[in-house]
Amino acid sequence: MTDLAEEVKTSFEKCRAHTGGRGPFVVINAEDDELAPNFTAMRTYYQEHLQAVVRQGYHHYAGTVMPDETNEVLSKTSKVMLPLLLENSLCSFCEGVMMGHRDEYVVKMALFYEQPDHLYHTEEFRDLAKVMAAGFADDTEILTFFKEFIAGALLHLAQVTGYTDRDDLHHNKVWDVWLMASTAMVATSYLAGHTLGQTWRERDTLQNLEISLQGVSDESGGEAD
Repeated sequence: MTDLAEEVKTSFEKCRAHTGGRGPFVVINAEDDELAPNFTAMRTYYQEHLQAVVRQGYHHYAGTVMPDETNEVLSKTSKVMLPLLLENSLCSFCEGVMMGHRDEYVVKMALFYEQPDHLYHTEEFRDLAKVMAAGFADDTEILTFFKEFIAGALLHLAQVTGYTDRDDLHHNKVWDVWLMASTAMVATSYLAGHTLGQTWRERDTLQNLEISLQGVSDESGGEAD
């Protein structure tokens, strides 16, 4: 596994451990809705956005003869929905990375003016996340990790909600599962991304400190000579 892929995987593990998550998701309590900077704004944005994504899937299969078994319905709709969830999970992860790293100018300015929630009203922030997401996706191991995370998380949620245990449900109930799963995946990805971004920011701070100390040491040595 590449160093970057290992960092991504570790960020998800740290995130779940920090929030007390069980299974693939983090646990979000009502009193702790702001688990990371801009978390509430992110959830508000994706609440509407993911509804549109699920509607896209619904319209794609409208009029299609669906299987009787819930597992088969989930498998059939996965062909369209999993790529959409992969794209959104990667983007929310990268948004979290930018908020944690605080290296991008647009993020620095939003934090300086104490208006980070406005980032979700700017195309620049979203475009930066898409570019970064494409870069992460170029790493085969990272892409595989996200695919496995999404598939496992979907199955976990379908099981804990009892969806996979019932074949008497109307096939349209699958869209409720997709909406719940996509919401949970995006939130978890954002928090994991923020965890990774914080790690990078701390690393950069230490590196800059070492460079500064090295500069002072060189100057002192020059004066002594």
